[in-house]
Amino acid sequence: MTWYFALVSVEALVILVGFGVDTTPMTGGDGPDYNHLAHNLLFHGVYSTAPSPPLLENITRAPGYPAVLVVFDFLAIHLGIGQVLMLRICQFAMVAVIAWLVHGIGRELVGELVGRVAGVLTATYLPLLGLAWYTLTEITTCLLVTLALLLLVRLLRRTPNSRLTVCGLGLTIAALTYVRPDFAPLLVIAAVALFLGGAGSLRSRERWIRPGIVVGIFVVALLPWTIRNHDLTGKLVPVSADSGASLLASADQYAGTISDAMTSTDFDTLLHQLTVIDKSVHAKPGAKEAVAADAAYTRAAEKIFDRLSAARIIESIPKRELYLWQPTVFPPNEGHKIINVLGWAQYVMLIALGLIGALESRRRHMLLRSWPLWVVALYLSLLHLVFHIEGRYSIEARPMLIIFAAIGTVACGRVLRPRFGSAGTRGAAPT
Repeated sequence: MTWYFALVSVEALVILVGFGVDTTPMTGGDGPDYNHLAHNLLFHGVYSTAPSPPLLENITRAPGYPAVLVVFDFLAIHLGIGQVLMLRICQFAMVAVIAWLVHGIGRELVGELVGRVAGVLTATYLPLLGLAWYTLTEITTCLLVTLALLLLVRLLRRTPNSRLTVCGLGLTIAALTYVRPDFAPLLVIAAVALFLGGAGSLRSRERWIRPGIVVGIFVVALLPWTIRNHDLTGKLVPVSADSGASLLASADQYAGTISDAMTSTDFDTLLHQLTVIDKSVHAKPGAKEAVAADAAYTRAAEKIFDRLSAARIIESIPKRELYLWQPTVFPPNEGHKIINVLGWAQYVMLIALGLIGALESRRRHMLLRSWPLWVVALYLSLLHLVFHIEGRYSIEARPMLIIFAAIGTVACGRVLRPRFGSAGTRGAAPT
């Protein structure tokens, strides 16, 4: 892990100091909301986005990332470091941890060399490094997804200390759901995988106990927040009420009202729609109003979908998926043009190596056994056929796909090594 921290530290210095973004204001359209939530939690003990009283309880934002920001803010206060700088330092450190976890997955599924190459490729992956200075959930969710898959892979390989690993898997998926509720179905994937990979007959206790523990810990971990939300709204809201706006944005993307690129103009168009709908909602300000608004957004999205033909939806899918898996997430201003160019070059290189790695895995009959590497990518691709797309929404799956690039890198190295080795000895004097 030390090497990954050293590598990412150098990269962080280049980005933060070299591009002068170490003390720039908090970025990310959601950043101010997350910041207010963390501030009010830390100083007032209230989960609210309000910058000043009345601090109405919030139910539209999942609490996981604000809780992470509370930890960062606490560290900033006690270490005497600026809040924004501390956030960025911590998120770069999380990138190093992600690289180390990817190393572990590659080692478990393929081998130590592939794990090391995958770790380095992840630690130098520009979209991850770019997102590390945004106040957005992606770095946290990426770390938790990668950790969950590493724990799952170890359980499927029946490594020692499996009871502790089972509990850790349940808690990790619960934490992930607290940060981004749309990853809750990872619980189903994990439970099914543990059940099918268990020993004994289908009715045996041993086959059922591990998935049962994972599900039980997940439910227990989410129960307190679900109870809190029910007390505020009178409805079952496990984590947050925020799917309606994404559905409306998705419907607008299919209809062409806003683009798949989700530019600032597109966000303005969406915000205007949401504001108009908000005016039609009549409920007590606070959590109940938020739930009513979310339901209204969903109804508006359904009306748009009803007007769309199946052909229009189907023909939109290829372009939609391309935007979901676009290579860079850096702002396209003058100072970052060179990084965008490097990002495209890195993107093309990783795709080429990844395809070689996938073919090598297929040749070695490993492609199906390596399903933890591509299952999240498949899930996100399907999920965002329904919900709206932004390029950053696929970042959680990319470190696992990078392992295929590592497999391809190692395979290319084995092919090229004899050639370069023989070329290097042609001019040598006989012994």
